[in-house]
Amino acid sequence: MKTVQNKDYFKEVVDGINELHNQEIPDHLKKKNAKRMGNEFDPNDYFLVLKHLSMEEGYKLDYFYYYDRLLDGCPCLYARKENEVPIETYSQYEGWLKDNYLKGHIIPDDTLESCFELVVFNKLSGQFYLYWHANYNDIKIIITNEDVENIIAEAEDLDTPFSPTQIERARALDPIPRVVVHDRKHKPLNVDVTCCTFTKWGGFYQLTHSFMGFDCRFHDILNESFAKAKVSYHCGFRY
Repeated sequence: MKTVQNKDYFKEVVDGINELHNQEIPDHLKKKNAKRMGNEFDPNDYFLVLKHLSMEEGYKLDYFYYYDRLLDGCPCLYARKENEVPIETYSQYEGWLKDNYLKGHIIPDDTLESCFELVVFNKLSGQFYLYWHANYNDIKIIITNEDVENIIAEAEDLDTPFSPTQIERARALDPIPRVVVHDRKHKPLNVDVTCCTFTKWGGFYQLTHSFMGFDCRFHDILNESFAKAKVSYHCGFRY
């Protein structure tokens, strides 16, 4: 067994995804069954950051934007063949879901980095153009102690600060992700990716994802084995 940690690489990947998401919702998407104009966020830009992942040959990553002025607005990611017509209504998207699995079209390369990037995609993809209730999808992947301190400071601005006990427990966390490789004779390589996450509606969690070999696609090799609460927290706000 060996443990792989590369804080600078982990930080670069997570910061890169968060930077991609730092965009305002275009006004023309703020209506039911809105039509895309082509100048919106392109989810295929994820692969500029997640360099150890790629789409299945002949496919591209796309999304239909769901909007309900009274409830929420969010992108609905899916994979389509490059020559297929994009989805334009939620009923079409529901029909696609019945026979497809998005992550089955996302291909990792034969590296340990691809395991970490699959976890990042699984947890953070789709966190753009979020409106109203969709902002409950606020999971962050924590990499450094500085990230922890920023979250503590942000809680002060929300007028729901961490208690002294919560702060002490949060600062005691070791947030750097770990990629643990289990070398098993005569069996596929087993890799566990453990990382720390935070949500304002739950607190800090430790997540572990298990991978069995590198010769399978996303849905065959990714399994979230457990999520363990480390520091409970609730911002007190409800939509």
